[in-house]
Amino acid sequence: MAFTSALAPKEKSALSILSPVLSVPARIWGAMMASVERQAARRSAEIARLEALSDAELARMGLTRDLIVPHVLRDLMHR
Repeated sequence: MAFTSALAPKEKSALSILSPVLSVPARIWGAMMASVERQAARRSAEIARLEALSDAELARMGLTRDLIVPHVLRDLMHR
């Protein structure tokens, strides 16, 4: 024979009580990671765009093929 308490359905577990608090850091982390992923996708697209140009087109921009990645990542590399 099973015994059940009338209070059991009303009780909240510690996890469900803390869930809203714990979800804030998870949402912040998710937003940060989404931002990093968007930035990486933009940089990858810019590298691909520049690599598709001819050497003459790159020269008009003052670039050579070996300078494409440093050019795209210049804000990260020269701190």
